[in-house]
Amino acid sequence: MIEELTRSIDDRTSASPGVAFALRQYLETLFTEPPGPAMDRLTSTGMGLLPDRLFETLASREFCSLSLGRVAGSRDRVIASVKRALHRVEPIHFYYDLGGGYATSFRSGAARPQMDVGLGELLLLRQVTRLSTRIRQCYPVGIRFSLVIDNLSAFLVEDVPLTDTAIYCRNLPRLVDDLGLSSLTDLIVTSEYFSVSDFAAVWPRGAGV
Repeated sequence: MIEELTRSIDDRTSASPGVAFALRQYLETLFTEPPGPAMDRLTSTGMGLLPDRLFETLASREFCSLSLGRVAGSRDRVIASVKRALHRVEPIHFYYDLGGGYATSFRSGAARPQMDVGLGELLLLRQVTRLSTRIRQCYPVGIRFSLVIDNLSAFLVEDVPLTDTAIYCRNLPRLVDDLGLSSLTDLIVTSEYFSVSDFAAVWPRGAGV
């Protein structure tokens, strides 16, 4: 899959083939680098500290670009979710909104939807892997990540056809599988659970669908 991600680089760097080779090497090492500083394994008594420590890890510069003030409002919900998982001895479940099922390309000079997965998705999955490794050091049950693709909103609001976003929704699981992350990461696609009529039933009056 990494070979496919860098295929377009070959076309634009034909005079410098070493650039594409170096990029592939870099991408391949992303998933083999050391995971960063280890978290101390907690004792049974110390497990009570885990929710706060996990939130601090999520809010750190390694995983979040927002200021502590911006994320403070999410603290109680995150800690409550972690405590539920600990009580049930199950993976801590995270949901990540990945957009409408496409990327935006400016390669031709004008913004247009792009259905191929690329470097952004690869780097996101690397962060998922790093977070999983950090948490398993003190909570062996680990985490579960669901990537949410709201392609139905992209269709209703931005007129991006569902047939187009379906391509992206096929390509992303391929990348997840190729990286060996299918046991850790799954995909939730809104058009597979809801219909346009479902949205219409709850749409604000006068907004139109």
